[in-house]
Amino acid sequence: MINKNISEKEGQNIKMRLLTAAIGIPLLVLLLFYSYTIAWDFAITLLSLIGTYEILSCVGMKNHIGLSVPSLIYSVVLPLFTQNSYKFLYNCTIIYVLVILFAGVISKKQYPTRDISLAIAMTIYVVNAFTALIMIRSLDKIGLYVCILVFVGAWMTDTFAYFCGRLFGKHKLIPEISPKKTFEGALGGIIFCVLAFWAYGAILTNLRGDIEFNLFGMLFTGLITSVVAQFGDLLASAIKRNFGSKDYGMIFPGHGGVLDRFDSILTVAPFLLAITSRSDLFYLFK
Repeated sequence: MINKNISEKEGQNIKMRLLTAAIGIPLLVLLLFYSYTIAWDFAITLLSLIGTYEILSCVGMKNHIGLSVPSLIYSVVLPLFTQNSYKFLYNCTIIYVLVILFAGVISKKQYPTRDISLAIAMTIYVVNAFTALIMIRSLDKIGLYVCILVFVGAWMTDTFAYFCGRLFGKHKLIPEISPKKTFEGALGGIIFCVLAFWAYGAILTNLRGDIEFNLFGMLFTGLITSVVAQFGDLLASAIKRNFGSKDYGMIFPGHGGVLDRFDSILTVAPFLLAITSRSDLFYLFK
Protein backbone atom coordinates (compact mmCIF):
# COMPACT_ATOMS: atom_id res chain seq x y z
CA MET A 1 0.00 0.00 0.00
CA ILE A 2 1.38 3.40 -0.97
CA ASN A 3 2.03 5.91 1.78
CA LYS A 4 0.85 9.34 0.56
CA ASN A 5 1.67 11.26 3.73
CA ILE A 6 4.33 13.49 2.23
CA SER A 7 4.18 16.98 3.73
CA GLU A 8 4.56 20.25 1.86
CA LYS A 9 7.92 20.80 3.58
CA GLU A 10 9.13 17.39 2.43
CA GLY A 11 7.91 18.17 -1.06
CA GLN A 12 9.99 21.36 -1.09
CA ASN A 13 12.98 19.40 0.15
CA ILE A 14 12.56 16.88 -2.66
CA LYS A 15 12.46 19.73 -5.20
CA MET A 16 15.64 21.20 -3.73
CA ARG A 17 17.35 17.79 -3.81
CA LEU A 18 16.37 17.31 -7.45
CA LEU A 19 17.60 20.80 -8.38
CA THR A 20 20.94 20.16 -6.69
CA ALA A 21 21.19 16.81 -8.48
CA ALA A 22 20.34 18.45 -11.81
CA ILE A 23 23.35 20.73 -11.37
CA GLY A 24 25.68 18.32 -9.60
CA ILE A 25 25.33 15.26 -11.82
CA PRO A 26 26.38 17.04 -15.06
CA LEU A 27 29.36 18.49 -13.17
CA LEU A 28 30.28 15.00 -11.98
CA VAL A 29 29.97 13.60 -15.51
CA LEU A 30 32.22 16.38 -16.81
CA LEU A 31 34.72 15.70 -14.05
CA LEU A 32 34.71 11.96 -14.79
CA PHE A 33 35.25 12.75 -18.48
CA TYR A 34 38.44 14.59 -17.50
CA SER A 35 39.31 12.25 -14.65
CA TYR A 36 42.50 11.18 -16.42
CA THR A 37 43.84 14.66 -15.62
CA ILE A 38 44.96 16.18 -12.32
CA ALA A 39 41.52 17.83 -12.08
CA TRP A 40 40.08 14.61 -10.65
CA ASP A 41 42.75 14.42 -7.94
CA PHE A 42 42.24 18.06 -6.98
CA ALA A 43 38.44 17.72 -6.86
CA ILE A 44 38.56 14.62 -4.64
CA THR A 45 41.20 16.23 -2.43
CA LEU A 46 38.93 19.26 -1.97
CA LEU A 47 36.07 16.96 -0.93
CA SER A 48 38.42 15.21 1.49
CA LEU A 49 39.42 18.54 3.03
CA ILE A 50 35.83 19.74 3.41
CA GLY A 51 34.67 16.37 4.73
CA THR A 52 37.41 16.36 7.35
CA TYR A 53 36.49 19.87 8.46
CA GLU A 54 32.85 18.78 8.72
CA ILE A 55 33.63 15.81 10.96
CA LEU A 56 35.89 17.93 13.18
CA SER A 57 33.11 20.51 13.48
CA CYS A 58 30.50 17.87 14.24
CA VAL A 59 32.45 16.36 17.15
CA GLY A 60 33.48 19.79 18.46
CA MET A 61 37.18 19.46 17.67
CA LYS A 62 37.68 22.12 14.98
CA ASN A 63 39.13 24.57 17.53
CA HIS A 64 41.57 21.98 18.89
CA ILE A 65 44.60 23.20 16.88
CA GLY A 66 46.72 20.18 17.76
CA LEU A 67 44.09 17.92 16.23
CA SER A 68 42.48 20.01 13.51
CA VAL A 69 45.63 21.29 11.76
CA PRO A 70 47.32 17.86 11.37
CA SER A 71 43.95 16.37 10.34
CA LEU A 72 43.37 18.98 7.63
CA ILE A 73 46.95 18.58 6.35
CA TYR A 74 46.49 14.80 6.30
CA SER A 75 43.22 15.22 4.37
CA VAL A 76 45.12 16.98 1.57
CA VAL A 77 48.44 15.12 1.51
CA LEU A 78 47.06 11.58 1.45
CA PRO A 79 44.68 11.80 -1.53
CA LEU A 80 46.87 14.19 -3.51
CA PHE A 81 50.11 12.20 -3.30
CA THR A 82 49.17 8.55 -2.65
CA GLN A 83 48.32 7.66 -6.26
CA ASN A 84 48.38 3.83 -6.09
CA SER A 85 50.97 3.42 -3.34
CA TYR A 86 49.66 1.51 -0.33
CA LYS A 87 53.05 1.99 1.34
CA PHE A 88 52.68 5.78 1.20
CA LEU A 89 49.11 5.51 2.48
CA TYR A 90 50.22 3.38 5.42
CA ASN A 91 53.23 5.54 6.31
CA CYS A 92 51.29 8.79 6.00
CA THR A 93 48.56 7.49 8.29
CA ILE A 94 51.07 6.30 10.90
CA ILE A 95 52.79 9.70 10.89
CA TYR A 96 49.41 11.43 11.25
CA VAL A 97 48.50 9.33 14.30
CA LEU A 98 51.91 9.90 15.91
CA VAL A 99 51.63 13.67 15.41
CA ILE A 100 48.16 13.66 16.96
CA LEU A 101 49.37 11.64 19.95
CA PHE A 102 52.29 14.03 20.46
CA ALA A 103 49.97 17.04 20.21
CA GLY A 104 47.67 15.45 22.77
CA VAL A 105 50.53 14.96 25.23
CA ILE A 106 51.75 18.56 25.08
CA SER A 107 48.29 20.16 24.85
CA LYS A 108 47.35 22.30 27.85
CA LYS A 109 43.61 22.10 27.16
CA GLN A 110 41.93 18.80 27.91
CA TYR A 111 39.26 17.35 25.63
CA PRO A 112 37.11 14.23 26.15
CA THR A 113 39.15 11.20 25.11
CA ARG A 114 36.10 9.68 23.42
CA ASP A 115 35.57 12.74 21.20
CA ILE A 116 39.25 12.94 20.24
CA SER A 117 39.37 9.22 19.45
CA LEU A 118 36.24 9.47 17.31
CA ALA A 119 37.61 12.52 15.48
CA ILE A 120 40.86 10.67 14.67
CA ALA A 121 39.08 7.48 13.59
CA MET A 122 36.57 9.33 11.42
CA THR A 123 39.28 11.51 9.86
CA ILE A 124 41.23 8.40 8.85
CA TYR A 125 38.03 6.81 7.55
CA VAL A 126 36.91 9.85 5.53
CA VAL A 127 40.33 10.66 4.06
CA ASN A 128 41.14 7.06 3.13
CA ALA A 129 37.71 6.62 1.56
CA PHE A 130 38.14 9.65 -0.69
CA THR A 131 41.68 8.48 -1.47
CA ALA A 132 40.16 5.18 -2.63
CA LEU A 133 38.37 7.09 -5.41
CA ILE A 134 41.70 8.36 -6.71
CA MET A 135 43.28 4.91 -6.42
CA ILE A 136 40.37 3.34 -8.30
CA ARG A 137 40.69 5.86 -11.14
CA SER A 138 44.41 5.12 -11.43
CA LEU A 139 43.74 1.43 -12.19
CA ASP A 140 44.68 0.49 -15.73
CA LYS A 141 41.88 -0.15 -18.19
CA ILE A 142 39.03 -0.50 -15.69
CA GLY A 143 39.58 2.53 -13.45
CA LEU A 144 36.98 4.81 -15.02
CA TYR A 145 34.34 2.06 -15.19
CA VAL A 146 34.76 1.08 -11.55
CA CYS A 147 34.78 4.75 -10.53
CA ILE A 148 31.44 5.29 -12.26
CA LEU A 149 30.14 2.15 -10.57
CA VAL A 150 30.94 3.61 -7.14
CA PHE A 151 28.56 6.51 -7.79
CA VAL A 152 25.96 4.31 -9.48
CA GLY A 153 25.87 1.90 -6.55
CA ALA A 154 25.82 4.50 -3.80
CA TRP A 155 23.39 6.96 -5.34
CA MET A 156 21.00 4.40 -6.84
CA THR A 157 20.73 2.89 -3.37
CA ASP A 158 20.25 6.30 -1.71
CA THR A 159 17.72 7.54 -4.25
CA PHE A 160 15.49 4.49 -4.43
CA ALA A 161 15.74 3.74 -0.72
CA TYR A 162 14.45 7.28 -0.15
CA PHE A 163 11.57 7.14 -2.61
CA CYS A 164 10.57 3.54 -1.84
CA GLY A 165 10.64 4.43 1.83
CA ARG A 166 8.46 7.50 1.31
CA LEU A 167 5.97 5.62 -0.87
CA PHE A 168 5.81 2.20 0.77
CA GLY A 169 7.60 2.53 4.11
CA LYS A 170 5.76 1.05 7.09
CA HIS A 171 8.37 -0.72 9.20
CA LYS A 172 11.19 1.29 10.78
CA LEU A 173 14.72 0.06 10.14
CA ILE A 174 16.75 1.47 13.05
CA PRO A 175 14.70 4.35 14.47
CA GLU A 176 17.26 5.06 17.20
CA ILE A 177 19.75 6.09 14.50
CA SER A 178 17.61 7.23 11.59
CA PRO A 179 13.87 7.52 12.36
CA LYS A 180 12.78 7.92 8.72
CA LYS A 181 14.54 4.87 7.27
CA THR A 182 12.39 1.79 6.70
CA PHE A 183 12.85 -1.86 5.75
CA GLU A 184 10.81 -1.24 2.61
CA GLY A 185 13.12 1.61 1.62
CA ALA A 186 16.23 -0.45 2.29
CA LEU A 187 14.87 -3.32 0.20
CA GLY A 188 13.95 -0.95 -2.63
CA GLY A 189 17.47 0.47 -2.59
CA ILE A 190 18.96 -3.02 -2.81
CA ILE A 191 16.69 -4.14 -5.66
CA PHE A 192 17.36 -1.10 -7.83
CA CYS A 193 21.09 -1.18 -7.10
CA VAL A 194 21.28 -4.83 -8.18
CA LEU A 195 19.35 -4.05 -11.37
CA ALA A 196 21.58 -1.03 -12.07
CA PHE A 197 24.76 -3.10 -11.65
CA TRP A 198 23.48 -5.81 -13.98
CA ALA A 199 22.39 -3.27 -16.61
CA TYR A 200 25.71 -1.42 -16.31
CA GLY A 201 27.67 -4.63 -16.86
CA ALA A 202 25.49 -5.76 -19.76
CA ILE A 203 25.68 -2.40 -21.55
CA LEU A 204 29.45 -2.06 -21.20
CA THR A 205 30.03 -5.66 -22.26
CA ASN A 206 28.15 -4.93 -25.48
CA LEU A 207 29.80 -1.56 -26.07
CA ARG A 208 33.38 -2.48 -25.19
CA GLY A 209 35.35 -5.21 -26.88
CA ASP A 210 38.19 -5.34 -24.37
CA ILE A 211 36.18 -5.91 -21.18
CA GLU A 212 33.56 -8.55 -20.48
CA PHE A 213 31.68 -8.26 -17.21
CA ASN A 214 30.63 -11.32 -15.26
CA LEU A 215 26.91 -10.54 -15.07
CA PHE A 216 26.21 -13.01 -12.28
CA GLY A 217 29.10 -11.48 -10.36
CA MET A 218 27.62 -8.04 -11.00
CA LEU A 219 24.31 -9.09 -9.44
CA PHE A 220 26.06 -10.37 -6.33
CA THR A 221 28.36 -7.34 -6.17
CA GLY A 222 25.39 -5.00 -6.56
CA LEU A 223 23.64 -6.63 -3.61
CA ILE A 224 26.68 -6.35 -1.32
CA THR A 225 27.41 -2.82 -2.54
CA SER A 226 23.90 -1.67 -1.63
CA VAL A 227 24.20 -3.13 1.87
CA VAL A 228 27.61 -1.47 2.28
CA ALA A 229 26.19 1.85 1.02
CA GLN A 230 23.36 1.75 3.54
CA PHE A 231 25.81 0.94 6.32
CA GLY A 232 27.77 4.08 5.39
CA ASP A 233 24.57 6.12 5.51
CA LEU A 234 23.65 4.74 8.94
CA LEU A 235 27.16 5.30 10.28
CA ALA A 236 27.08 8.97 9.28
CA SER A 237 23.57 9.33 10.73
CA ALA A 238 24.61 7.72 14.02
CA ILE A 239 27.47 10.19 14.52
CA LYS A 240 25.28 13.19 13.67
CA ARG A 241 22.57 12.02 16.02
CA ASN A 242 25.05 11.36 18.82
CA PHE A 243 26.33 14.95 18.62
CA GLY A 244 22.95 16.56 18.01
CA SER A 245 23.60 17.71 14.44
CA LYS A 246 20.99 17.64 11.67
CA ASP A 247 23.50 17.97 8.82
CA TYR A 248 27.27 18.03 8.52
CA GLY A 249 27.15 21.19 6.42
CA MET A 250 25.15 23.19 3.88
CA ILE A 251 27.32 23.05 0.77
CA PHE A 252 24.71 21.00 -1.15
CA PRO A 253 21.20 22.56 -0.81
CA GLY A 254 18.63 19.92 0.10
CA HIS A 255 21.33 17.38 0.89
CA GLY A 256 23.55 19.03 3.51
CA GLY A 257 27.32 18.83 3.59
CA VAL A 258 29.91 16.72 1.81
CA LEU A 259 29.53 13.92 4.35
CA ASP A 260 25.74 14.01 3.99
CA ARG A 261 25.97 13.59 0.23
CA PHE A 262 28.96 11.24 0.11
CA ASP A 263 28.27 9.12 3.21
CA SER A 264 27.42 6.02 1.14
CA ILE A 265 30.31 6.58 -1.25
CA LEU A 266 32.74 6.58 1.67
CA THR A 267 32.00 2.90 2.28
CA VAL A 268 31.36 1.83 -1.32
CA ALA A 269 34.65 3.20 -2.73
CA PRO A 270 36.99 1.18 -0.44
CA PHE A 271 34.79 -1.90 -0.92
CA LEU A 272 34.92 -1.78 -4.72
CA LEU A 273 38.64 -0.98 -4.63
CA ALA A 274 39.19 -4.10 -2.54
CA ILE A 275 37.22 -6.48 -4.75
CA THR A 276 38.70 -5.32 -8.05
CA SER A 277 41.59 -7.66 -7.26
CA ARG A 278 39.12 -10.56 -7.64
CA SER A 279 38.57 -10.60 -11.39
CA ASP A 280 36.62 -13.86 -11.22
CA LEU A 281 34.01 -12.15 -9.05
CA PHE A 282 33.78 -8.75 -10.65
CA TYR A 283 34.96 -8.60 -14.27
CA LEU A 284 36.65 -10.76 -16.90
CA PHE A 285 39.10 -9.66 -19.57
CA LYS A 286 38.77 -11.07 -23.05
